Amino acid sequence: MSVTRREMLTAVAIASATSGIRLSAAISNGMLLVDPSLPAEARRIAERRDHANRVTVEADLVRQWRDGLENRIVSAGGALALVRWDKALILCGLARESGLRARQERLGRATILVTIDKSVSA
Repeated sequence: MSVTRREMLTAVAIASATSGIRLSAAISNGMLLVDPSLPAEARRIAERRDHANRVTVEADLVRQWRDGLENRIVSAGGALALVRWDKALILCGLARESGLRARQERLGRATILVTIDKSVSA
């Protein structure tokens, strides 16, 4: 098995993003959302995190948001999401529509870290 330089850099970025430092910077009870359509290495690293509030992102993210994900994120105080770029756009839009603050950070070719928390102005 050979690993390309790009795959290695992506794995390192994801590992550091999901490290204790980044997770503890989020609200302590915050959620970790993981997209099952991420590249295999990104999923493996995210799934290694022992996180009680880990949620799998469904294919229909808008329906999942409307069916209670929004309320769970608000009650948890925030969330980190490891998702593909298309779901990051949707997730940020939904969060902002709900008055939450959402920030994106590109970790790899198609992997985005979205940080959602309560807006300072709210």
